[in-house]
Amino acid sequence: MLVENSLKNPNKCYGHYDIQISGTQFVEKGEHIYLECNATSVANPPQSIDWFKDGSAVQSSVKQGIYIREQISLSTKTIISALEIQRARMSDTGVYVCRVSDTLATRIKVDVLNAETYNEKRNAHYGESESSGSTVHVVNTEFILLTFIMCLLQKCITSEIVYSLKYMSTRL
Repeated sequence: MLVENSLKNPNKCYGHYDIQISGTQFVEKGEHIYLECNATSVANPPQSIDWFKDGSAVQSSVKQGIYIREQISLSTKTIISALEIQRARMSDTGVYVCRVSDTLATRIKVDVLNAETYNEKRNAHYGESESSGSTVHVVNTEFILLTFIMCLLQKCITSEIVYSLKYMSTRL
């Protein structure tokens, strides 16, 4: 993306800038997020890069495991800024922006995935569960064992109960 800086602010470099962002767009909870912003100018390298997440400034914080590192090259007129989050949390999901000036920024969306969750709707009455529109039979050994023990205690082992136990075991 080429953008010409406004001549209204004499403290900013004039000329054309090119800015690019790359990095981790999908990451598991607890893993590293690594984003890199590369800005180049025709005249002079940009002085610094600012980072934002969902509109709020991001700062380095050893306590939170957030690190921002910058490297400037005068020969290539480039600044590279790396944003690293050591242990991604669900709250780290969002839109990250790297900005060189008021008029030049780019963004990337990062999604933190929680592989520890398993979304399943259970139907306890029949020992079945529904997941993504298909029915999965759940092994409910406690139910079968409890039914069998209760029947033994009550001395009521009838063909109906045996049939029900066989029916449950065939559905497993």
